[in-house]
Amino acid sequence: MLLKDKKAVTNKKGRFKSHSIAPGDYELDMDISSLPIGLGSYLQLPYKVSLTKGKAVEVNVPLGRVGRVRGSVFEDKNKNGKRDEGERGLPLIRIVLMRDSSILRDTFSDKEGEYSIAGILPGSYILAIEEKWLPERYKLTTPAIQKIDLKPEEVIAGLDFGAVEKDCRARGNFYLNR
Repeated sequence: MLLKDKKAVTNKKGRFKSHSIAPGDYELDMDISSLPIGLGSYLQLPYKVSLTKGKAVEVNVPLGRVGRVRGSVFEDKNKNGKRDEGERGLPLIRIVLMRDSSILRDTFSDKEGEYSIAGILPGSYILAIEEKWLPERYKLTTPAIQKIDLKPEEVIAGLDFGAVEKDCRARGNFYLNR
């Protein structure tokens, strides 16, 4: 746990103490990478803590089993909404994980169009593609958002987003110039 640049290590029971900190407002944070694999914090970190002279403050940080989502962004040549053999991935497309209209996490598709978001606490979320990151003249062939309900330790795969280049059409009028 980190509080004003002071590190506190938890004991075997998961308890920690910070000593010699002046009264004031601080942010409590933790190095998530130090948690055992598969665990995440239910407490939104960093967590605001107000310290008053002569008073102890107890902060409980509940932990839970986390899950993962993964999928791809691909060029949907036949516009069927499914990634078929030979349909290439679209790289560098932003995917966001949201709850209550707030972006919690984001990632970008890799050179093969694949993406993954790990360390997600169980719950209901919206996974969305940001269309402005699609190549110029591309449009989606799948919905831009997908609702997901993630269970502890669950991996939800196949959350794919398809896009295709818009048809190119020329318009004009022919007339006889006299």
